[in-house]
Amino acid sequence: MSFMKTLTLLAVCGAAVIGYAMEAAAGAGGEPGTGFVGDFDGDNKSDILWRNTGGTAIAVWIMDGNTQQSAGVMADPGADWHIRGVADVDGDNKSDVIWQNDSGLPVAWLMNGTAIDSVGVLNNSPGSDWVIVASGDFDGDTKSDLLWRRTSDGFVAIWRMDGLTRLGAGVFDSPGAEFVVRGTGDFNKDGNADVLWQNTTEGYGFTWLMSGTSLSGWGVLGHNPGTDWDLALAADLNTDQNSDLIWRHKTNGIIGLWLMDNTLAISSSGVLASPGADWHLLSSNHFGGATTDSDILLQNDNGHGFLWFMEGVSRASFGSLGNPGVVWAIKNGGE
Repeated sequence: MSFMKTLTLLAVCGAAVIGYAMEAAAGAGGEPGTGFVGDFDGDNKSDILWRNTGGTAIAVWIMDGNTQQSAGVMADPGADWHIRGVADVDGDNKSDVIWQNDSGLPVAWLMNGTAIDSVGVLNNSPGSDWVIVASGDFDGDTKSDLLWRRTSDGFVAIWRMDGLTRLGAGVFDSPGAEFVVRGTGDFNKDGNADVLWQNTTEGYGFTWLMSGTSLSGWGVLGHNPGTDWDLALAADLNTDQNSDLIWRHKTNGIIGLWLMDNTLAISSSGVLASPGADWHLLSSNHFGGATTDSDILLQNDNGHGFLWFMEGVSRASFGSLGNPGVVWAIKNGGE
């Protein structure tokens, strides 16, 4: 089956600074979050990308809040292809699907709503020991760039992208095997994506403040909540253009919300009761539009999708996405 003809429910809005992580180590309810965020039709509202766990199909739902507006289905490219993210690499304000083959080859589906406009290789393969772990607009040019990590030694690389073309790259020493990428976000409000880490030995969140392919600073985010908490997601929960943090307790599933300021300090915080161990936090973004606070996307083990509409650290309301069946998954299913 050809790659062009061939896609777990993955969320999709604004592909630049709020990113995703592929290195997530599961805690209670499968956290940290492994859903992706993007906006396939350019209306500034998050849409949803699904992958059938049987490997037969990929689907895009165009959303307005928790209401499906339209949908499209595509054939799956095969088990040796893995979704590594949803990101706007060509700067057309529509999210694209980033794939990586077991060989290491990175490929993009350049999307237009529910249709694939074109397919192309992203530069070339750096080898099978390099894995795309996140995306974000590291240089502020409105085009998403790629964050890589080498499995053998933990080295990190950033590719600055312009569509399918790599403009430049930077390589960094590993911060240590205990540091795991949890995604990207803008933690100093400079318009450039920063790298979000968690020290899994001690528990604290950490960021690399980026300026293109240069490291401009770094620091601990807030304080250390301890090793019982997984850093699940980064999102702008109060629409101040500064990324905030969503945590989940590994054993009781309680959700912690930290509103961050641009000095890496916590400005306020809140706690939400656990939705249950069978519910998974997958992503957080603007399902109500770009001017609204980021919402939280969840999926149950039975396939049911759900949205929490947030106002800062409070859950204002919620809505069902319906249940497409247990064979469809929002999370990346271990990809």
